[in-house]
Amino acid sequence: MRWCWLGLVIVAALSPWSAHAQDAATAESTTSEATETETTASAPSTPATRPPKVAIVIAGDPDPSTVAAAAALEGVLAAEPRLALPSDAAMRAALRGEGTSADGLDEVRAERRRLGLGEARDVTVLTVLGELANADLVLVVRASHGAMQATGFDVVRRSFYDGELALEPIDVARAQHFVVRRATRAARPLEEGELAAPPPAPVVDPSVAVDPDAIAPDAEPPPHEPDFFEQYWPYFAAGALLIGAVVFIVLATQNNATPPPVLRFEAGGGS
Repeated sequence: MRWCWLGLVIVAALSPWSAHAQDAATAESTTSEATETETTASAPSTPATRPPKVAIVIAGDPDPSTVAAAAALEGVLAAEPRLALPSDAAMRAALRGEGTSADGLDEVRAERRRLGLGEARDVTVLTVLGELANADLVLVVRASHGAMQATGFDVVRRSFYDGELALEPIDVARAQHFVVRRATRAARPLEEGELAAPPPAPVVDPSVAVDPDAIAPDAEPPPHEPDFFEQYWPYFAAGALLIGAVVFIVLATQNNATPPPVLRFEAGGGS
């Protein structure tokens, strides 16, 4: 009987320790699962990479040969899976100078016509056209001395890439390598210092006295306004000469009308 009581005492003493260990194990398992769930939820998802988009623009007169060269280049790039073209066929046609007013892209065609009027203006026009097409790279197709060629323009960095791509005849492998290399670079995010910020405006401290001569030179006096005689003296001189000539002619005429006196002598009679 004594051993039974001793066994019951030992079991009662060990029961709280067993329950505490089980609760600790359960809590640890719950904490581990919660931590794993939180880590999985907070982990950023990897953004899906997209192929760089390329737009083709014709600079100058879109004659049939230039349009054909641009269309051939577009066909080569459409077969390249590493590149993307504008999905709107009407937008692609307007960038080549084609289409009608029914597509609503007359302003795009009007903007394209401004190309070739200066490098600074071309940068602005190509930036506008590239942003309208949501393109990373703009290929400018133009005829140079009878040869069709294309150059690359980075829309984000607003700069041209070196090198030209010959389009007549077009080499498919070289064209794809030429465009993919520049389009991939144009699709990169901007890095610090790639676009120079404009210099800040100077801050003028009103408490500092500044010499007015150091700011700007004095304004020039207004030009001298001639008086009446200075403006019309040639007319006075011409009138005086005319009057003198008339007086001279009148006097000369009067002198010629009166004959000079003739002296006559009569013979005296003698006785």
